[in-house]
Amino acid sequence: MAGIAGLFHFDGRPCDRALLERFAASLGHRAEAGIAYRTNGPAGLATLRMRPASAMRGHPPEAATVDAPLVAFDGRIDNRSALLDRLGTRAEDCPEEEQLVAALLARFGERILPDILGDFAFAVWNPGERTLLLARDVSGVRPLCYYDDGTTLFFASEMSAIFSLPSFRPVVNERKVAQYLVASMQDRDETVYRGVMRVPPAHLVVASLRSTSVRRYFDFDVSSTLRYQTDREYAGHFLDLLRESLKARLPEGERCGAELSGGLDSSSIVCTAAALGRSIEAFSLVFPGLRCDESEEIDLVARHANVKSHRFTPTPRTRDDLDGEIDRIHDVPDAPNGAMHDGVYRQVTSSGIRILLAGLGGDDLFDAVWNRSAALEALACAEARRWFRDFDAGDLFLGGRDLLARTWMGTLVRPIWRRVRPPRGVPWILPATSTLASGDGTSDRQPHEFRTATRLATHESATAPWLQYTLECVERSAARRGIALRFPFLDRRIVQFAISVPQEQRSKLGIDRYVVREAMRGILPERTRTRTTKAEFGVVFNRELQVVVDDSLELGVLDRWVETSVLDGELRTYLASLRRDPQAMTQWGWQFWESLAVCAWLNRLFPKVG
Repeated sequence: MAGIAGLFHFDGRPCDRALLERFAASLGHRAEAGIAYRTNGPAGLATLRMRPASAMRGHPPEAATVDAPLVAFDGRIDNRSALLDRLGTRAEDCPEEEQLVAALLARFGERILPDILGDFAFAVWNPGERTLLLARDVSGVRPLCYYDDGTTLFFASEMSAIFSLPSFRPVVNERKVAQYLVASMQDRDETVYRGVMRVPPAHLVVASLRSTSVRRYFDFDVSSTLRYQTDREYAGHFLDLLRESLKARLPEGERCGAELSGGLDSSSIVCTAAALGRSIEAFSLVFPGLRCDESEEIDLVARHANVKSHRFTPTPRTRDDLDGEIDRIHDVPDAPNGAMHDGVYRQVTSSGIRILLAGLGGDDLFDAVWNRSAALEALACAEARRWFRDFDAGDLFLGGRDLLARTWMGTLVRPIWRRVRPPRGVPWILPATSTLASGDGTSDRQPHEFRTATRLATHESATAPWLQYTLECVERSAARRGIALRFPFLDRRIVQFAISVPQEQRSKLGIDRYVVREAMRGILPERTRTRTTKAEFGVVFNRELQVVVDDSLELGVLDRWVETSVLDGELRTYLASLRRDPQAMTQWGWQFWESLAVCAWLNRLFPKVG
């Protein structure tokens, strides 16, 4: 499967089949092998298939009876055997994920959802209760959005499908636009259009003839503490989890691909998959002549794993490319460091490969940046030996700052600190825009529930809106090329492991991401396993800024959010510095890009919004 779509009439009238088919057909690029439609009363569901049934498990589901639940499923279930055992059912009785989900919900109801492992988005219409249920996986790997026009609820794997509806009139969501402009995503459910919503990861949307509600069905156990006697036990546990994650995401006997940057995460995936005997090929971005080129590291890993290596050199998008992307996705265009992967996706498709692994998530879960919070905790616990071994004064200062920001103390201290030292924001952002963009944080839970600041930080990283945004962008781009992206580090079991392990497994003896490096002994080349540097892709932003900025980009559409004269001046100054040094860096790279991306989107779809 590669997507779902559907509708539910709140007034109870029979499903408009013609409307359903037009709506689902707008996502035709996800339906290379066709679309399966099912209707019952006021509900209609569509499953978009990227691969023919012969290439999938079993056969397409049989036609449902009048009283049977209707299911549209997109994604993958990793613990099928365990779930079938709980049902007491044979695998041949539920050959498709849709049938398995229907059987599980019929037997156990919503309480079974936390026990389903995998990447998925699905819709279930229950004729008996006359309710529509929308659910999304824990990390938000599979996308799902919905729109309520007052009489009908529409849902789809991509927001662009909403634009095919005759009743839809797009209205700018100024709060979300403000978040783009300050480069600080604060929520998981809103989009840039008022009324068009995402199903948040690990959440349900339940719609009936009377109401619609949203509720969380899963959260990680932040009280769990994993304690072993030796470092090797932690490393062995992580390696077992990574192997299980890879086995679930790489079908035996099928050629699969993996992105290989030469860094720790992607290299760990490629080498571990190759050691498992999976048929894996590496796909890499290279940048000849630039500081971010990692060709030597890529060559080293590819030779070590004995895998076929494919290379692609990206080029900056033009203004026409951006306009075409906006017309296609009806959204703010993807950032350059994400969009540059589209050439790799084309190369993967031309190689006949449909499954591609990516290393996204490893940095977020195991990065030693949380060392600074751990430094304060170690000092408070009088762990002098560990303090002198693993930390320095800078960690203590930054840790104190982070701890204040992440706890209730921050609400008391922050106003006083701002009077003493006013915040230095993005120069061109209006104060009202910063206020509009701000939210109440990325965690649903109270800081006191987390025992340690590093545990809080890891949980926030695993559930961050920016991670969800990135996943949706890359999934959308890959789906356009007929590719299923899979992210081994975002396996729910690995995320829980990262939350539960002691901080010293992230950083020890001056070695960051300690547990991952220990697990990769003998699997990675030693130079790759111990390297502490990684490529910086700011130059990719620079190249695209230089190409995109021209006199036809009307900054005036941003007037209600930014001081356009200040933005124009800062941008021209920076571009002049790039003409002297194409690899110059600025602290405002993300904000420059987001301002121009939002500007291009508004110019294309809302030219009079300013």
